[in-house]
Amino acid sequence: MQIDNKILSLQNKSAIMLEDKEDKYLQFLQLSGNFLIVKDSMGKSKPTTRTLPESNHIYGLKPKSDLEGVGSLLSSWSEHKSSSLPKSDKDFKKLNALCLTQKACTAPKQRAFRQHSDIRVKTASQRSQIIVPDMIFGMSAKPSTPIKAVLGNFYGELAADLNRTNYSPKTQRKAVSSRKSTLSFDRRNNYIRSSLQSSPKHEFKLKKFLSVEPRTITRRNK
Repeated sequence: MQIDNKILSLQNKSAIMLEDKEDKYLQFLQLSGNFLIVKDSMGKSKPTTRTLPESNHIYGLKPKSDLEGVGSLLSSWSEHKSSSLPKSDKDFKKLNALCLTQKACTAPKQRAFRQHSDIRVKTASQRSQIIVPDMIFGMSAKPSTPIKAVLGNFYGELAADLNRTNYSPKTQRKAVSSRKSTLSFDRRNNYIRSSLQSSPKHEFKLKKFLSVEPRTITRRNK
């Protein structure tokens, strides 16, 4: 009996120690601040791991007020101003050639000549730029549609007339070209006309049956 009591007491102590370890481990997990390892209680959601502001806190940025309203947009027009391009580099090739024409052969003379003469490399846009005075580029804008014609259904009636003419039967025949007729063409036309104007052919009968009259009266005999 004493041995059994000792075993039971040892088991109770080990169970208490395990419970203490589990409680400490669970407390460690809950205080870790990691959302993936934080445990939730039965039937409840996971506790938040981040400190959130109060319930009356407004998230997001406050929209900036527009300095230019609709009235100013309708009443004013801002023209586009082209951005100033940076200055191109000096054209040293041309400067050296001009130094020789000015007989500036030494370095000090060339330096003084470069300071007074501002010759720069022309860019591709400057080379191809063609300035024509009083010239308008592009296509002219379409004239505005008269509101009177729109309200009076002028364009609707015009479209209906066009559809009517397109779908109406064409009674006009094409004009036959009057070309010079050849002899064979004339003979062919004469033969066709004569064949049409000739008397209709009678039904072929033997001579002995030509004078025989039918014994029955039918529609063919009438």
